[in-house]
Amino acid sequence: MTDFARRYPRLIFLLPTFCLLLLGGLSFRDFVFGDRVLLYRDIGSDSFTDYYPWFVHFSDYIRNEGIPSWSFSVGMGQDIFYLVGYLILEPVTWLRGG
Repeated sequence: MTDFARRYPRLIFLLPTFCLLLLGGLSFRDFVFGDRVLLYRDIGSDSFTDYYPWFVHFSDYIRNEGIPSWSFSVGMGQDIFYLVGYLILEPVTWLRGG
């Protein structure tokens, strides 16, 4: 172990961590700090075709109706109370709809 590593053991960990966070923040700045949504349309297309519509519908329902119960926007009508867990597990439902 070098003398520098013995003197500054935390710096050996924090410097690469900070550099990776900075690089990731710069690469995805429009999605993290802006108004864009990161959706994959090729291999991960289920985020665009399945999850995104459900999260938008659930967020809109919470804002307009309150606690979810029955929604006629899903097929002929469907109970959506089971989605209440998403309020804790998926923070994306807290975001404003487009």
